[in-house]
Amino acid sequence: MRRKIWYDWRIYLVVVTLFAIILRSIPAWIYSAWGNDFGIYYSITIEFLQKKNPFYEYPAIWGSSGYGSFPMLYLIILF
Repeated sequence: MRRKIWYDWRIYLVVVTLFAIILRSIPAWIYSAWGNDFGIYYSITIEFLQKKNPFYEYPAIWGSSGYGSFPMLYLIILF
């Protein structure tokens, strides 16, 4: 008699979902201090260190309201 559990689609759904959550959260584990937007925060920090400009308009390629539109972000980065 075969086990029915291997034929249940819900088991596969749970396995795939858990795998996706683990895979998607890897950047948060690796870059826990910066988050998964490491490149953006790094670029803003380097811009501040080079030009001493705390309100750098970071060019957002995904839309018009990028990180430069959030001044509080710079205070978080500096401290």
